[in-house]
Amino acid sequence: MEVKDQKGQTANVYQPLTMDYLLGKFGIRDLKFITLFSIWVGLIGLSISSVFIVEHFFGFSDILNQDKIGQVFLIQIPMLIGMMLVFWLGFEWGFIPVFVSTFVLAFTASMTWYWSLLYSMSFTLGLSVYALCYYCVSFDLSLRNIKSFTFYIVVSLFAALACSLGAFIWSRFYNLPLFETLVIWKSWWVSLFLQSFLIGGPLLYFLTPAVYRLRKKQFDIPPKNEVSLTWIYSAITTVVLVLVMFIISAKLLGSQSIEQELAGSGVTSDAIASMTSVNESFEIVTWISITLVFFIGVGSIYLVGS
Repeated sequence: MEVKDQKGQTANVYQPLTMDYLLGKFGIRDLKFITLFSIWVGLIGLSISSVFIVEHFFGFSDILNQDKIGQVFLIQIPMLIGMMLVFWLGFEWGFIPVFVSTFVLAFTASMTWYWSLLYSMSFTLGLSVYALCYYCVSFDLSLRNIKSFTFYIVVSLFAALACSLGAFIWSRFYNLPLFETLVIWKSWWVSLFLQSFLIGGPLLYFLTPAVYRLRKKQFDIPPKNEVSLTWIYSAITTVVLVLVMFIISAKLLGSQSIEQELAGSGVTSDAIASMTSVNESFEIVTWISITLVFFIGVGSIYLVGS
């Protein structure tokens, strides 16, 4: 079933091209699948290499401690690639490059593997916001009218806020004070939102029609299944619960790390006071984040129901 816009033209609505469908229809040895898979692997390599390019010019220790959007902006190259892959192919195509690249970034920056995993999940939460919103609501991906453009801007804001939770993970691991944490968080979500608006928007506008025509021609994609209102409510609730669990996990990991440091020998009274202050600051940040996520979820359910 094709969706028409206000001018009677076919709208490019979100329609995932899943790996399961491709393997089932064409097989792993098909030239079309091999070509698409090779391009995808190349983009994964580009995402990872962009991390090391940023490290070469700025150094990991200073990337997220700068109150300059331009310097933080460069680290979001994997997110831009992943976002385009989510829109044009599907969630699993965009999820893996972003997760691997951000994990490499965190692990190379001397984070432990479990902190690196939690840090990487923050970016994939942002991608899941895009995928769920566009799967639930059939807006034109090529942004050809004011409604589709407005919807994209609103979803991009929510996705940027979801991704910016990684700033709390980074700050929590390095025990940064509240002021520096808020500076990093502000720079993070603003840079992600500007990237979606200034780069992602034009890419979707100019390239989506050609990409979707090529997909339809080469892979004979079946029509998207309609989703029920109950499914949409369940998806929104699940995202909210996952975000809350993500925030609580960061809080628990941080408290555990501080307790281990306090239990060690040679800890001065000034260090104890500093770590206690950091822990209290993150108590405030945690509850602010949970409250923000809760109201986003309630607002989303209200808008869908209206």
